[in-house]
Amino acid sequence: MYSAGDVSFSCRRIPPRRKTTAPGTIRNINGALATGSDFFGRERELLRLARILLTDSLLLTAPRRVGKSSLVLRLRDLHCDGVAEPRFRQILHDHGLLSPVQQLLPVAVYFNAEDCTSELDFAKKLVAALQQQGKFTAALQNQIGSLIRTFTEAVGLQKISLFGLDVPVGEAASTGTIRSLITSLLHNIESQPNAGTALVAVDELPEFLLILERQQNGPQRVSEFLHWLRALRQEFGQRVRWIFLGSIGLDTFVDQRSLTKTLSGLVPMSPGAWEADEAHSFPEAIGPAVGLELSADVRVAILQQVGWALPYHLQIIIQALSELKSAPLPLPGQQLMTVETADVSRAVERLLQPDGFMRFDTWRQRLKDQLTAPDHAAVMRILRRLAVVPAGLPRLQLLHELQQPDPHADPDVIAAQLSHLLAMLQRDGYLLEQHGRYAFRSFLLREFWYRREVC
Repeated sequence: MYSAGDVSFSCRRIPPRRKTTAPGTIRNINGALATGSDFFGRERELLRLARILLTDSLLLTAPRRVGKSSLVLRLRDLHCDGVAEPRFRQILHDHGLLSPVQQLLPVAVYFNAEDCTSELDFAKKLVAALQQQGKFTAALQNQIGSLIRTFTEAVGLQKISLFGLDVPVGEAASTGTIRSLITSLLHNIESQPNAGTALVAVDELPEFLLILERQQNGPQRVSEFLHWLRALRQEFGQRVRWIFLGSIGLDTFVDQRSLTKTLSGLVPMSPGAWEADEAHSFPEAIGPAVGLELSADVRVAILQQVGWALPYHLQIIIQALSELKSAPLPLPGQQLMTVETADVSRAVERLLQPDGFMRFDTWRQRLKDQLTAPDHAAVMRILRRLAVVPAGLPRLQLLHELQQPDPHADPDVIAAQLSHLLAMLQRDGYLLEQHGRYAFRSFLLREFWYRREVC
């Protein structure tokens, strides 16, 4: 296995903690959304989210497993609870944001569009999410309920060959269309007294767009749908804020289809790995919850193994350590299992066995889903080459790599393809460019790629 020392990680020493514990409320979440007391850190990102949403809608772009969905759900829950979480409440107060945020976003909803297969499905999920919020006047709640019933009646539309935003819904055309019903609803939200501004967070929107694109007349419908969302943002920008996010970057999706203008007006934000202080503090906080004593040296070793402190990567290493040490579930006053620095390498080795590839394979599958066949082949050549060169390669060598299959190809075309793909791989968290060299950003992902694609 490659040494984690080929890329430095700033590691400060952490004072040791006590060796017995009472079970804490935080749990080590390995893949599910981290909500409530399981959510850790991210106060800087939450503060920035709050600042942006005072005036604008948001495009949240970040690699998978960074914790985008958990971050948005945390913001929603803070608003639903009236910003009751004491520490974040104090941070907002210290920055003069507590009162504006409370007044601005009294309604905050979140829904996942991944399983939507049509514009009708999306509209129904949007309306259902607003209905569940339950903070509107009785008249508006009745209207939302009526829309739900109308959409339910529209299941007969599944028999027609083509959906769209302007097809009739309900039993008669006079009921309206998807476009007109949603517009009417948002107009009523806007006119509701003391409604404040609604926050609508849509997760996995690009996944839905990929499904839509594969259907009859798909590219046209995707374009129309994105232009419709843009029109909604423009028309109701004073009373509705939107957050769009997903495991496939919406910015990458629209860039590949020359639809970037449909994202105009959205403020981009890219949360990355944990800040250094959070990355150091998390293993210390979570250790007692899984029955482990993680010393300062062990915590440094964990961070050196990951190289890039994605929450998920820290969580799976800690879970592997717990299994390696056969740590019992913690009880009050119970002595914690001691972990040695050598145990960290052993735990990582366990994670990277073939039966553990599924933890990382979504990174591969994502590329296959979102790229054309020529671009996918080119990306795989780049990543296979970089998997065997931990220190990375300069751009010129990667260009030569792409030219090898067809030495007579137009060099300008290959250079343009490389530029496009490197930008995507950096934006989506696969690669990092430093001092003119491109390398895997995550040591764990690089080692997985080496074992899965090269060995």
